[in-house]
Amino acid sequence: MTRHGRWLAVAAALCVCVASVRAHPAYGVVADTRGNVYVLNWPFRHVARIRADGKTDATVKIPAGDGVFPHGIAIDREGRVHVAATYSDGWWSIARDGSTRKETTPELARALRRGVLQNFATRAGTWWLVVRHEKKKEDGRDDTHWRVVRWVPGEAPVEVFAARRNGPRALNLYAGAIVATPDGAANLTADHRVWRVAQGKAPCVIAGSEPGFRDGRGTSARFKDPYGICADGKGGLFVADEGNHRVRHVTAAGTVTTVLGTGKPGATDGPAKEATLDSPYGVCRSGTRLIVAEYVSTKQGSRIRLRVLHDGKVSTLARLETR
Repeated sequence: MTRHGRWLAVAAALCVCVASVRAHPAYGVVADTRGNVYVLNWPFRHVARIRADGKTDATVKIPAGDGVFPHGIAIDREGRVHVAATYSDGWWSIARDGSTRKETTPELARALRRGVLQNFATRAGTWWLVVRHEKKKEDGRDDTHWRVVRWVPGEAPVEVFAARRNGPRALNLYAGAIVATPDGAANLTADHRVWRVAQGKAPCVIAGSEPGFRDGRGTSARFKDPYGICADGKGGLFVADEGNHRVRHVTAAGTVTTVLGTGKPGATDGPAKEATLDSPYGVCRSGTRLIVAEYVSTKQGSRIRLRVLHDGKVSTLARLETR
């Protein structure tokens, strides 16, 4: 077996998507320091590796021994890819040679507390976990709640904050992603807003309020179903604003601008101000490139499309066809 081992070149199997599945059937994209991009296709437990030249050279299938669906993807400082496994006591990691193993410790099990590991992010050895607990009250009403947990391996997990889907000050974290920041905090997307969470502090809104579209500062800005989020390396953030078919930039001060997309769904490459996107759900940085992932559903089927923003121009990196 070669060094790439189980990163088998079976890319055609990546997107066995069903056209009726619309709720982020890929659920995440990350990049390593070598220019490789990794895409997660959660219903079919695939992670695909796309090289810098756009060729999909390998896929890995996440084991299904406990019947889980992978729901989030992260990459650590050693270049290992991690996949969140819902309804589980840990997650799966993928080494550079393609081998997989389950990551679980007593501390991690305590952090999850039998909840659903919905999404996560890591930076400098610190993990941020979004954990969902689905419950019903005695009268049958939904009592689903979320916990955001900060965890350093070898230490006790710390619950940073909790939120409920319903009730006073409700916050729905189901359709949201999280990114760890250099200052030891994290940012996440939820309820058409970008939030900041930090240990010992209440969560606060950096930008956004009601759904819509508007550039601006703080709560005067508008997003519509933002999902993917990544750091820009300069203290700011890039956000995949799915409902607006755009990628937005948020500065550390909360000023929001549009960097890509016209608002009209499409697949036009070219200058960033003229290029069009179709429901971008994921975003990540790869060196000086910004990678944007879209899930496109048509009468002919569904596909994942990766776009690249570099030097002010947009090009198509790869198309992962369905089967």
